[in-house]
Amino acid sequence: MEATSIAVAAALAGAFGLAYVVGTNAYQLVVSGAAGHKNDAYQRGSWRWYLRNGAGVTRFLAKRLLGISAVASLVEEGVLACKMAQVDTNKTSLLSVFLVVLLLGASVVGLASASIVSALAISACVVVLCVVWLNAKRDAREEATREALPDVFRSMEVCFQSGFTLLQTFRQIAQETSGSLHFLFDRAARRLELGQSAESALAVFREDASVPGLSFVSVALDVQHQAGGSITTVLESARMALKDELQLRRSLQVQTAQAKLSARVVTVLPFVLIALFSLISEGFLDPFFESPLGWMLLGVAFAMQFGGILMVRRMLAVEVN
Repeated sequence: MEATSIAVAAALAGAFGLAYVVGTNAYQLVVSGAAGHKNDAYQRGSWRWYLRNGAGVTRFLAKRLLGISAVASLVEEGVLACKMAQVDTNKTSLLSVFLVVLLLGASVVGLASASIVSALAISACVVVLCVVWLNAKRDAREEATREALPDVFRSMEVCFQSGFTLLQTFRQIAQETSGSLHFLFDRAARRLELGQSAESALAVFREDASVPGLSFVSVALDVQHQAGGSITTVLESARMALKDELQLRRSLQVQTAQAKLSARVVTVLPFVLIALFSLISEGFLDPFFESPLGWMLLGVAFAMQFGGILMVRRMLAVEVN
């Protein structure tokens, strides 16, 4: 009992200290956001300012975490979602703000429940939900981009047949599209407007690996720009090949929809149940921390959970080439 009391007291003291440090940044992020939005959307102390510049207490940790490719990919999706909402941010700033909010929430839960296990369970649940949401958003964005590509190729055909220049074509398509395609064509058009070469502008499409169809067309346009010839035949062939690929993808989506839903439920549900039972039932996970056998069983459970997630994702990762 004495050892348990000391552990609880240490957890409370640590949570209080962490809440104090993190709260100095989070208070301005939450409370001062409305006032900053009225005067200046990016005034210091507003939530937009923090998303642009980051939270100082967690910037170092955020930079270290971004060295992991999987984390960097997910945060990049979050940055793109913020840009779609007209909010300026970058990967380091966004991740640092997320870490501040996560640590503050964990501190509050730890103080309220007097259990560091509950705080860790809630934090893990929030992280898993964010990962699932970002993955789903990325899949939806990539699918929407693929669905829009045939119309983009058709618009390019019409523009070139009408005698449009490369800059006029990119500007026209940027006006007609939205999302990732809008940003890509707008960036390519801006390079041409700044006096850069056509090769530099077309490199924009090869730099974005999420749209392989545009990478092929950019190479064809580059060759056509240097050697001459008609590009409409290439665009027509690319459009027809992409339509066939989309039909095959739709068929695969129908066949794997139930399995994907089951995979997401299995991924999220264990963490939600752990967090819920930890809050409702005091000491729910204590048996796992009272002996080496409990630690071993907990480690095996988490290893099996993550191993199952990786296996299911690998089984459902069907690529159409």
